[in-house]
Amino acid sequence: MFGNLSKVNIGILRFVGKGRAVQTAKSLDEGLSIVVSLENIDVPFEQNNGKLVHLAGPLKTEKSLLDPTYNIRVNAVKLRRTVEMYQWVEHESKREYNEGGQTRVEKTYSYTQEWRSDLVRSQSFDNMVGHNNPTSMPVTSQMQTADVVHVGGFELSGGTNYNMLIMQNKR
Repeated sequence: MFGNLSKVNIGILRFVGKGRAVQTAKSLDEGLSIVVSLENIDVPFEQNNGKLVHLAGPLKTEKSLLDPTYNIRVNAVKLRRTVEMYQWVEHESKREYNEGGQTRVEKTYSYTQEWRSDLVRSQSFDNMVGHNNPTSMPVTSQMQTADVVHVGGFELSGGTNYNMLIMQNKR
């Protein structure tokens, strides 16, 4: 009986999933049919107010972004600082064996040093001797976004700026 119920549930989930996919496809098709591609991005025209528009051009910001910790100033939409620290990491391995008719588990631990963006708590290691990590990151990761961003004569809304996936890693 449980097998039949799970088959019914899987069928319902597939149907609901396909329904959502169909709805998404319809929404995208509708958007594609009404979108206006702009040839001139320098001046917003009144007749395009309230319309779905497509434009492409370089992003420009009014103010540069500053990382005060390292005194780095860049003219960018986003400035991301990713912090990693070289830390000890504990690895546990288990081996099961029979002894006197009982199953026993033997655990062994090994330690490696790795670059990690998260803080590894060495206080919980099986063997802390020689495997001590700092208790805090000396500097934290952060991301800043420009308040005002333009593409040609168009100002993008703040939410748009925050959701942009424009990233270029510089080391």
